[in-house]
Amino acid sequence: GALDAHSVQQLEYTGSFGDAPGNETVGIAAGLLRTWPVGPSAGYAAAEGAVTLPAGGGVQLRYFETEIANQGAHGYIAVGWCRMTYPQRCRQPGWEPNSYGYHGADGRKYTDSERGESYGPAFTTGDVVGCGVLCLSRRQVFFTKNGRHLGDAFVGVGGVLYPTVGLHSPNERVAVNFGGSPFKFDCEALVATEREARV
Repeated sequence: GALDAHSVQQLEYTGSFGDAPGNETVGIAAGLLRTWPVGPSAGYAAAEGAVTLPAGGGVQLRYFETEIANQGAHGYIAVGWCRMTYPQRCRQPGWEPNSYGYHGADGRKYTDSERGESYGPAFTTGDVVGCGVLCLSRRQVFFTKNGRHLGDAFVGVGGVLYPTVGLHSPNERVAVNFGGSPFKFDCEALVATEREARV
């Protein structure tokens, strides 16, 4: 069910050392996301974990952060967005169509691919990784690391997407922040920049 908007959700790997490679857990961390309208109106509204990206209008930013509490045995942690029907075992976010992932072990971005493309730095224990969707005409997905914007990862995304975390080796543990605690990344500054660009 939906999470309280002021909570931080703890997720940890639920497999075992006996799992075969590629046969681990993907969890959909679907709760309440903080939403910033980029249009003339001020303030924000809490929204369900689904991110709806219409072709036009309703311009807004939706964002969440994941703190890596323990990278686990191999650091095979991935964060991103996917459809609610995404396989919950065996498939990291970004390996299937209509899913978008940033993977900690190699820093690569993935969508509909198991090879990925070069994107940003790897991440590990203690890092905070943010995932955002900016619903402008290009409808872009971006990621942050420890408060720094890493650039647009994907453009032209659409459909109903959910915050997603993939945990693929023993002892991996993360905390997902939907806005109940302060973010490392300055979302308000990004929104202000986007508003100015649209004037």
